[in-house]
Amino acid sequence: MNDLVDALIRGAAIADDDALDDLVADSLRAPPPSAVQAIAMLSALRDHRRFAALRRLGDGLLRLGFGDRPEVARLYAQGLIDGGLLYAAEILLTGIEGRIGREAPERGEVLGLLGRLHKQGFVLATTPEARQRSLRAAVTWYGRAFDEDPRNAWVGINLAALLARAERDGVRLADRITGREVAGRVLATLSLADAWDWATAAEACLALGDETAVLDHLRDYVAHPGCTAFALAGTLRQFEEIWGLGDDATGFGASVMMALKGALLRKDQGAARFTTAQAGATDAINGAVLQRILGEEGPATWTWLCQGLLRGCSVAAVRRANGATVATAFLLRGGDLAPGLGDGLVCLTNAHVIHPEGLNDALRPQDARIAFTTPQGRQSVHRVECLWHAEADQHDATLLRLDPPPDRQPCPIAAQAPRADGQGRVYAIGHPRGGALAISLNDARLIGVTGGEGSSPRRYHYRTPTEKGHSGGPVFDEGWEAVALHRAGAREDDPKGLNQGICLRSIGARIAREGVRRG
Repeated sequence: MNDLVDALIRGAAIADDDALDDLVADSLRAPPPSAVQAIAMLSALRDHRRFAALRRLGDGLLRLGFGDRPEVARLYAQGLIDGGLLYAAEILLTGIEGRIGREAPERGEVLGLLGRLHKQGFVLATTPEARQRSLRAAVTWYGRAFDEDPRNAWVGINLAALLARAERDGVRLADRITGREVAGRVLATLSLADAWDWATAAEACLALGDETAVLDHLRDYVAHPGCTAFALAGTLRQFEEIWGLGDDATGFGASVMMALKGALLRKDQGAARFTTAQAGATDAINGAVLQRILGEEGPATWTWLCQGLLRGCSVAAVRRANGATVATAFLLRGGDLAPGLGDGLVCLTNAHVIHPEGLNDALRPQDARIAFTTPQGRQSVHRVECLWHAEADQHDATLLRLDPPPDRQPCPIAAQAPRADGQGRVYAIGHPRGGALAISLNDARLIGVTGGEGSSPRRYHYRTPTEKGHSGGPVFDEGWEAVALHRAGAREDDPKGLNQGICLRSIGARIAREGVRRG
């Protein structure tokens, strides 16, 4: 059983969804895990934000009789909350809260998580009435937790943020101290011993209106060895969803958000999303703010991030004729891919996305559209003509000509292959989950290379976290030059569950051998 537990904990970091499902099923086999092992597995899945697997494991553990362990139920509830299953999480957490005494070690966590549940309800609410109701409930639960233990800094800072949000939104609450008062009390209790303390201090100073201290604390937070991609992602979400720092595209908040996103993308498994408007407003970002947070690396990180956002302008959404986004595509100069294609622009995506015969649910060219969005929100939509394709079980690529030709710069293709020793980084840009058009950057280590002999496609294998909808997008090296066409991981030839990209040079070589054909 220890081997199964260890395998799941390792898999939380690198396995694809299907492989992780298998690991969850294996870990629930008889004999059942111990309570310590159960908590360790759930914690690993939470820390790596694998919430779908966390929900499956938590459900299985409760069915195995772990319902009397508050830690197990609480971690399962965390998975439910992050999956948007708020009602189920509320039933579970209120049941725990009713069973445990005031002195129980888990009590503060449970009360705080009830606050987190209603805070998420506030974020997801679609009507003013629902937002106000959720905001009041979140304040109530965080307030109870803070009243019972004023040393609990994480519930205190969330209480301060929500009180400040209620004041900004004009939401009337029952008599309570202000967000500034709570923030001051939280700041006084911090020892500044770990990354979380620095993040909490920055947020407290935000509530107190001390922008200089916010920047100084964020600088120490970003530099702390305990500041992981997962911690940074949580800080960004709080600053955006509750504090609204990203609402002003040219102000202090937007500069702070951009600095943290730049820091996040330098972390293993970091991922950040930008709207096209944010990508187009880089000239208005305050460089002094970025340098204050990122230190001496600030200017270089900023220049590097702007270059990545510029590459995003060459990335498009693949849509059905009815407007639904299904995948990603990107522009290249034809001659960079294969010399015979000349100077004109071509567009590349997966064959399992667009296929001349519409095989395996792929779009036929006449049913597909390629859509670019400008920073001002204007769209250009293009019909497609298939020039060449290779089946999904081979290079999984379709080369397109767009009508009308887009007024965009192509992605440059790297002259050298990236390092595949586990130290080199690659970055995927795509439009995930068919939502509003955005530039979604994901970073991870390039783990290995396979194939490339004869007509076999050369495949890059990487840990870059991607979502449904990234298929057909570009994968870049650390200099923002394109190296691969992203496709979904294929478990039959990738037992480690890593994502795959098909080398652009490999695709170009096949096009050169076969020549461009129509249909």
